[in-house]
Amino acid sequence: MKKFISTLLIVVLVFSSVLPVFATESDEIIKEETVYGILDADGHVKNVIVTEHIQKHEESIVLNHTMDDVELLMDHVDFTINQDTYTFASKENDLYYRGTTTKALPIETTISYVLDGEEIQSSELLNKTGHLVMTIHQTNHVKRSIVIDNETKDVYLPFETALVLPMDNHHFENVTASTGKIMDDGKMKVLTAVLTPGLKETLDLDVEYLNDEVIIEADVTDFKMGNIYMTTICKLPDIDLSEYVADFGDIDSKINAFQSAGVQLDNGGKALKQGVMTYFGKQTEAFNGFDAFLVNNEKVLNGIIGYKQGLQAFNEGLKLYTTGVLQLAEGLSQLQSQFPELVKGFTALQSSLTLILPDNQQGQALSAGLNSLLENLNGVNVALDALNVGGQQLKAQTENLNAGSAQLLQGGEQLAAGAKQLLDKQPVIKGATTQLSTAGNDLINGVADLSQGISSFNEDGINKMVTELNEAIIRVDAFKALYDALKSEVDNYDQFVGDNQGINESVLFILKTDSIQ
Repeated sequence: MKKFISTLLIVVLVFSSVLPVFATESDEIIKEETVYGILDADGHVKNVIVTEHIQKHEESIVLNHTMDDVELLMDHVDFTINQDTYTFASKENDLYYRGTTTKALPIETTISYVLDGEEIQSSELLNKTGHLVMTIHQTNHVKRSIVIDNETKDVYLPFETALVLPMDNHHFENVTASTGKIMDDGKMKVLTAVLTPGLKETLDLDVEYLNDEVIIEADVTDFKMGNIYMTTICKLPDIDLSEYVADFGDIDSKINAFQSAGVQLDNGGKALKQGVMTYFGKQTEAFNGFDAFLVNNEKVLNGIIGYKQGLQAFNEGLKLYTTGVLQLAEGLSQLQSQFPELVKGFTALQSSLTLILPDNQQGQALSAGLNSLLENLNGVNVALDALNVGGQQLKAQTENLNAGSAQLLQGGEQLAAGAKQLLDKQPVIKGATTQLSTAGNDLINGVADLSQGISSFNEDGINKMVTELNEAIIRVDAFKALYDALKSEVDNYDQFVGDNQGINESVLFILKTDSIQ
């Protein structure tokens, strides 16, 4: 009994967060019903005992009942049974009685054992040694049909079970459990766990803390095990969802703003892509024109370099021409300087011939021809003077032309040197434009990838997230409707044996299995 009470206290401590709290009123009758289920080591029900505590403020009350073997747990109470009712007459405010029932428990418990990989009955486990896998499973048999959004749905009433399993360290080692907490004081290990049979299916939630069973694994030696204690109650945690649901209106507007921002971001990415493609398309056209310019420029530069070479040939020819002009001018000058001697000699020749010519017709003709020739020599002298003056002018102009040609040749060399430098720079310029064109293509591809990434982010990220958020809001609304409907059903599940109107009732189930020892 001491061990039972100690373990029961642990159960109460573990389960205190879900036990109901009652606020009494001066004229209210309260009935607290505690159902004790005695199970064998496999979880089968052996018998069920119900204890009831009545807090009343009237001297006589009548209660419905469905129990057998009802007996009072206190003196000085007038107690009568009439078919399915009890009549109590007492000045005491608190009444205690108990009875038995064959009514099935709302939660069915099954316990199975596997030793070294083979299933074994609990009756065969005593003093066995090996690796044990024990499964404690609970099945919820209480369903309700509730209407949510004009649809009928079958759900399990939410029962929660606090389980306590003590294990002697002499017989259990290397203990693990699929859920719950294992405490060890050096002599005993105690597993505490909470089971929620049917709640995962009802709420449609796949979360680790909603479990219908606990699986315990251990290395056992000379197997012995004490009682397993479980406390079960039908209750939902008190959650006020209205405040959160009221905030969804603001969340919904922010979701819409977020989705609109995603669309704007996507449009901006597409506009950026279009702008970059347009800009670099124009740049490509410019580069193509620039390439043609470079080709023509190369021809021009090569022409300038060829022009310099022509200037050099022209300058060489001009030098020969200048030499000839100088020689011509010198010859004309010498010819002019000797011409008077020629005239003088010819005059002397004329005088000599005049003396020896016969005085006949032929002599006279010859003399006349000599006179005419002398006159022509005078004309030649005049022409020779003019020719000499022209030769000197030609000499001066040729010298000027030669000087200009030298300057032109020097300028041509400078122009050709500059043209060659530009020609040498053309591959660098061409390479730079090629690099810029490549960089532009890379930028186009990068912006295209960015635009695609933004679109994917908007489609697979923002829109998907918005969809999931909207679905989550719908699920929360549905969960609230389900919670409210379940809460109403839970509030109505306040008794196990006997339903009494106008009485504040509550029910608690405490189960104990047989030990194996």
